[in-house]
Amino acid sequence: ADYSTKESQGNANLDYTELVVGPGIYWSLREGSWVRATLGYAERDQDNPALEDYSGLVGRITGVWAKSEAKSIRMSVWHEISSFGDEIATFALVTGASIDPTFQIGNRAYVSFELGYETRDFRGEPDLPGQILPHRDDDVLTGVFRLEWRLTENSNISGEYRTQDRQSTRGGRDYEF
Repeated sequence: ADYSTKESQGNANLDYTELVVGPGIYWSLREGSWVRATLGYAERDQDNPALEDYSGLVGRITGVWAKSEAKSIRMSVWHEISSFGDEIATFALVTGASIDPTFQIGNRAYVSFELGYETRDFRGEPDLPGQILPHRDDDVLTGVFRLEWRLTENSNISGEYRTQDRQSTRGGRDYEF
């Protein structure tokens, strides 16, 4: 697929073509519990020859274990290529893991917590004129507290509190919210 960044960033130099091929499986272990896995080969070719291309393995494994509708836990592990719209790098290799347990606390009320960690290895970052930038790796820790009330089988109302902490090898890129 061809991806254009002209509209979002006003810079045609970040356009690229990406192809990902590979299998995926879905395995239902029992009522409410399942595993989904994808493994693929990704190739991203930047339109600008001065920027770094990427080719290599990508994948994600997600599993849900549900003892009942009232208690479940979701776990994921991934290694993917990503474009962050708020960053100048052409792409980042993102490796991470998360865990997300959910508990029923009332007739239709649920509470869940999520804890995630990922590393972001930024690639293809153009140097500014007269300035050579050091390589950038970020560590991102995310925490979420979520309350949900299921109105019907197909609708719900939820609210969440999310916090995130990023530590970067490049000065001025750390944040906490």
